[in-house]
Order: sequence, then structure tokens, then C-alpha cells
Amino acid sequence: MSPRMSARAYSLARPVAKRVIPPRWRGPLRGRLGVPGSDVVEPAPPDPQVEARARISSRYGLEPETLDGALLHDVEIEAIIAAVQARPGGSFLVFGCGNDSRLWERVNTAGRTVFLEHHPQWAGDVAASIQSEVILVSYWTQRAQWADLLDQPERLVMDLPPSVRDHQWDVVFVDGPTGFDDSTPGRMQSIFEASRLVSAGGMVFVHDCERPVEAAYSTVYLGSDRRSISVWGHALLNGYSF
Repeated sequence: MSPRMSARAYSLARPVAKRVIPPRWRGPLRGRLGVPGSDVVEPAPPDPQVEARARISSRYGLEPETLDGALLHDVEIEAIIAAVQARPGGSFLVFGCGNDSRLWERVNTAGRTVFLEHHPQWAGDVAASIQSEVILVSYWTQRAQWADLLDQPERLVMDLPPSVRDHQWDVVFVDGPTGFDDSTPGRMQSIFEASRLVSAGGMVFVHDCERPVEAAYSTVYLGSDRRSISVWGHALLNGYSF
């Protein structure tokens, strides 16, 4: 019996094989069996992130390239977009600049968006790429102090300009400053200030709430009873309704 599989036999076996053989094994098996089309490469499966971002772009009227470079997961992005666009013409305050700054500006084109950034180079680079205001701020804390400062709100006050301090913000997103180790500022001050700056009926989002500092300060200053959104993407994003 010939070791080569006839085209007829292959056509009968293929539907069964597709159900029981994982896609990554099909190409090598075709080659070993000498079946027709052994040099045909299986098409790559659709990229879930590409599909999700295309859906977000379509749903919220965004150009697809607006989401290019955004580091947040799609479920995190969509939760924030929904809150901003539910308040048309509103104000959006973002603690931290990054690759997603252009996205946040585009989401709120009918309103006012302001970014607060402590890193001079990041602030300068982002300010040169968007129309929204980028304000350079400073944090005096280090993350290692978080437990000692938790019950000392008077020490968490930031020096903010009147254009920020005197405004009640519809949506506040805390994604800065850096807080990945004890040498970084941590987000103690930004979470505290978010609780003071948000308007009645507004929303505060805090990223990386799986980390102890973000979890503790959000509970104390934003209130676990106000938590209305909690989504896992690349990290835990919590949203608090005021």
C-alpha cells in the first residue's frame, strides 16, 4: 500500500482531523503524510486585541489609530471611555502621562482634559503631541511611607494650580505617579487628591488596585461603598461613583 494519501482519502479524512487535531499540528502532519496542500500555511487566528480595539473604535466613534500604543487592556479602556462619554462636554483629569494620553484627549474632544505629570521629560513629550494642557507637578512622598501616611491626610495635600484645584472634575483617572517599588512616589497623594477634586455625580478610576497601596488608599479616601466598577485587564481597575 502506498504511504502517500490519495486526494480522495484526504478529502474524507480532513473534516474529522480538523475536529480532533490541534491547528499547530496539522501542517507537520500533512507534510509527513504527503497529503495534498502540505505546503499550504494555515491562516493565523484572529488577534483578539485587534478585534476588541476595532469594536471599541466603532462603538465610540474613534479612529483605529487612536488606540495604538495604549498600554491598558481593552476592558479597562472601555470602562473609562464609557464614563467620559456619558458626561458629554465634561471635564477629565488624568494623573499621569503616557502612550494613551492621545486616546484620552480624543475621547473627550467636546470637553476639557488636563494631565498632571511629575516626570519632566514625559510631560514635555506628551505636551508636544497633544492639544490638551499638561501640568508638571511634584510629589514629596515615597511609596515606602504609605502605611505611615494612610491616616494623615494633611500630609497628602498637593501643590496644584487654581485651574485644577478650583474645578470640580467629572471624571478623574489615577494612573500616576509611578508606584511599582518603594523608591517611587507611590499614588498616595494622587488618590487622596482625586477624592477632593471629583464632582458630585462624578467618577474616579484608580489603576493597579491589586497592589496594596492603591487598594488601601482607595478604600480609605474613595470608599469601598462607592466602588461601582471593577475590571481585570492587565491590572485591576476600580471605578468609584460620587
